[in-house]
Amino acid sequence: MHMLSQMDPDLYREVLRKQAEVWDDLIAAFAATWDRLFEPRWTPENRVSIEDVLADLAYGRD
Repeated sequence: MHMLSQMDPDLYREVLRKQAEVWDDLIAAFAATWDRLFEPRWTPENRVSIEDVLADLAYGRD
């Protein structure tokens, strides 16, 4: 005899609903973690001007 034929239909529906809910929660948790993983946490700030770089490169050439 098959196991599902012995199970209460209401209980089986509840199990399927809970299973779908768990999968949805897991997918949402992993998606949020994945999105945070590739989210930029900081933006670069240009503190050195191009004139400073060119002056350093030209140092000693004169």
